[in-house]
Amino acid sequence: MDAVPGATRKAVGEEPGLPGTVSATVDLGGLDQWPADIADCAQQAGVPLPPLKPEGAPITWTIEQSPGDLVTEDSGRATVLDHNARAEAGYATTEESEDVAKGDPLVGIVKAHASIRRKEIADLQMKVSGLLLDQIPSLVRGILVPILEPILAEVLGALPALLDTNGYASVPVVYHEMSTTTTSSSTTLTSLAGVSIDPCALVTEAEAAAELGYDPGPGADDGTHCEYGSGTPGAITVTMRTGPGQGDDAVFQQSLAAAQSQTSNGFNTVNGLKDGAFAVLLGPGALIAFHTGDTIVVVFIRFADPHTPNPSAQAQALASAAAARL
Repeated sequence: MDAVPGATRKAVGEEPGLPGTVSATVDLGGLDQWPADIADCAQQAGVPLPPLKPEGAPITWTIEQSPGDLVTEDSGRATVLDHNARAEAGYATTEESEDVAKGDPLVGIVKAHASIRRKEIADLQMKVSGLLLDQIPSLVRGILVPILEPILAEVLGALPALLDTNGYASVPVVYHEMSTTTTSSSTTLTSLAGVSIDPCALVTEAEAAAELGYDPGPGADDGTHCEYGSGTPGAITVTMRTGPGQGDDAVFQQSLAAAQSQTSNGFNTVNGLKDGAFAVLLGPGALIAFHTGDTIVVVFIRFADPHTPNPSAQAQALASAAAARL
């Protein structure tokens, strides 16, 4: 199972839902064709062998999401495996308003489950055991049976794994919730202890380029968020919230608890970063949130390539740079 992108976010305002795909590929470990001896024996015995490669096999998709309004499912998802034994299911993230997007960042999870059932393999299991060997003429049985038995045993031993194939893929989705207390965020600069801070000044273009591997150009700043890059091959979002009910310790602890409960396998606390910090690994991306005084900063780096080696180290470098400026 694979997901592209490996992590995503809700669309904001008039922005269309961000598309994504989850794919399932059946890998038989090189056993795409029946061994020649088995195929020949089956032909002589009149036993039709179904193709081992599950081209055309039906696939059933189940999409679970927590919370329940993260993505909409694509009605055009594949219902059978193609000639590469692969199928895709598409989705698009839902939207949140610009006001909500300035709220507390949280991480939800979309889990895609793919199930493949091969009835022809089940039918084969019912009739193949012993049938092929029984068809060998007695004159050469003593010679061929010792040769064919281990081959047949190996192939038949693999059949249960070919019968039912299941896979899972999880996609973290960043979304926001409004705080119980709101403060004005209409100005270009956010106040921190009487000092004006530009969110794009917390992570510079040069630092973003160093961690993304390309120059994303100047950051797009709306006063609370700074966005570097458009998502391909990668992008960085720096979010800053400040003030009581917006960026204080109580709000941070709520965000920490929510992230830990929803992403326990990719969650860890980060020591030595201001007053407290946590990190969440999001497939080919990573999010680090830290707070200092009544300010919370969230650094989110993500890549289009699902095989990006170590996004957590890149997120750590960016978060450390941002913390040094507060």
